[in-house]
Amino acid sequence: MPYDEELANRIRGALVNYSKVEEKRMETLLKEGRLTPGQRLTNAGKVVSGTGKRVHDGPFAEGKEVVASFCVIKAASLDEAVEFAKACPILDYDGSVEVREVMTY
Repeated sequence: MPYDEELANRIRGALVNYSKVEEKRMETLLKEGRLTPGQRLTNAGKVVSGTGKRVHDGPFAEGKEVVASFCVIKAASLDEAVEFAKACPILDYDGSVEVREVMTY
């Protein structure tokens, strides 16, 4: 496939836009006190995917294959966490977000 300069520029623009939107979203969650240090995750959860923001139960991909980044957000319930996930800008690019509970010991 030959190099397509126009496509490359559109992809660069989309990545820059995504980064700006995600940075603003993370700043908001930090100000609200919803970001916490990471811990082990449970096996249960939900996946939010695509531009239609469809919510479904796993299966979850293996982390070594697809994790681009992660954060731990304080939420009162799994349903509330799913609502936060629906605001993730990766969904505008037909991506997906796993939502899982943190294990407590």
